[in-house]
Amino acid sequence: MIYRFFDESVDACDEGPTDFNLAIANSVIWACALDEALTEKLGQPYSTSRDEDKAGRTLFGLRLARNAILHGQTFGIQPEGMGYPIDYPLFYGPPLWKSYEELTRDWTPRNKGPGLARMRTAYEEEVARAAMPSPLLRAREWLGRVRENGWQISPSANLAP
Repeated sequence: MIYRFFDESVDACDEGPTDFNLAIANSVIWACALDEALTEKLGQPYSTSRDEDKAGRTLFGLRLARNAILHGQTFGIQPEGMGYPIDYPLFYGPPLWKSYEELTRDWTPRNKGPGLARMRTAYEEEVARAAMPSPLLRAREWLGRVRENGWQISPSANLAP
């Protein structure tokens, strides 16, 4: 059920700019809920497989984005044309995920331990400055492979793309 909500939210990202930010935020929240449920249910084999997979690692970076969203932070940069006065940096093109520094400018994560360092690294490597919704598409790739494997992780499971 959670996968369906996530999948439908990611699909809604293509429906246009009106609800784009809402669709992104919903997708992030559902992806993290599913990842955490799988981590709890499948334990270390799931976590290890996820962390060894580029698409899977994206989920850990999305956790930081989810935490920021739940604390009322904006998570993206909407590129705009020039105006006066000119603000730098100028952005053109698709909406981008904020850098870690931009994401945490007005919000400080409470957990300062190794979990934050790990989320920050995954966020900076897999999410920050990526075009939206590409990290969510990578997360869906990983979660889709786990789903196709019957929501199981075992030594014989082949989750390679």
